Amino acid sequence: MERPLGMLEWDSIAQGLLASDALAEEADVSTVAVRPVTPSRFVALFTGEVEEVRASLDRGLEVGGDPASRSSYRAAPDRPS
Repeated sequence: MERPLGMLEWDSIAQGLLASDALAEEADVSTVAVRPVTPSRFVALFTGEVEEVRASLDRGLEVGGDPASRSSYRAAPDRPS
């Protein structure tokens, strides 16, 4: 069975670092990529069980700052084979 993938992206590297740390500590998720993708954008990709990914997404959004500083977020649920 495939595991869901969570993704958060920020317009600020500093906010991305803080939020990525918080989301990784929130639940049992494994990070796939946590890094700047341009000089002013930061992305976090992580995987785990559905509820853990959702909890980490919520925490990352909470810590990541106001909506203007968040450009996108996604949670891809399990798909049947």
